[in-house]
Amino acid sequence: MAGDSLLSGGVPDPVLEESLESGRIIPDVVPCLDLKVKARFALAGRPIVCGEQRALQHSQAGLQFVIDPEGASGKGQMYSVVVVDPDVPLGLGPILHYAAVNVSARGGELGASGMGAAAVLQQWEPPAPPARTGLHRYVILVYRQPGPVNFVEAKLSITKFMFDLEEWTGKLRLGDPVAASYFTCEYEPGCHASCLLSALCCAFCCWTTPSRDFHRRARESGGNTGAAPPRARRGGAPDESVHMA
Repeated sequence: MAGDSLLSGGVPDPVLEESLESGRIIPDVVPCLDLKVKARFALAGRPIVCGEQRALQHSQAGLQFVIDPEGASGKGQMYSVVVVDPDVPLGLGPILHYAAVNVSARGGELGASGMGAAAVLQQWEPPAPPARTGLHRYVILVYRQPGPVNFVEAKLSITKFMFDLEEWTGKLRLGDPVAASYFTCEYEPGCHASCLLSALCCAFCCWTTPSRDFHRRARESGGNTGAAPPRARRGGAPDESVHMA
């Protein structure tokens, strides 16, 4: 089960890797992964199962996570954690939903006190996908830091909209993610999640509607298509190059 694979750090888990690959986290978000760290994630007290579709009401509370120690060699090791939505239309994405640096590894149960973030750069921004934009992926990435990160430098290097993950991780010399997961959400009528993205997109989302074929597969498979919705180019036209038939 994909949920159990989140607990199996140290050795690459084929189930977790398959889930990340089928969701096109590689190459849409990062070019490669180096999964070798145990990490567990939750929202609103509910553990995140890699690749699952979640209701918006179960995604509003802050992200919780535990990065387990890697043994004697991992004592004192610090990490950076980011969450991005790469499926934003109108060229506004990726959107940064969370960022923290200088996170210490620790054991224990998931909980508010288990976040261990020494420096939160971006507070949790709940998912709020606009209507007619299909499923959005919310990708959680954990990076091993080569040393303590300067908060001011890291903060000045981030933007909420059009977040350049590759540039940011390059400046901090973070390398490839050592742990990862993701979940999906889509627009729900009557769920009034507050997000600037919804306001910006509501008048234009018809320009960037993902293909009908993707939505048909989403309905037939209960939300798990094994592929990501096509992302929009900055000019507003859908980028079909990332669409899997």
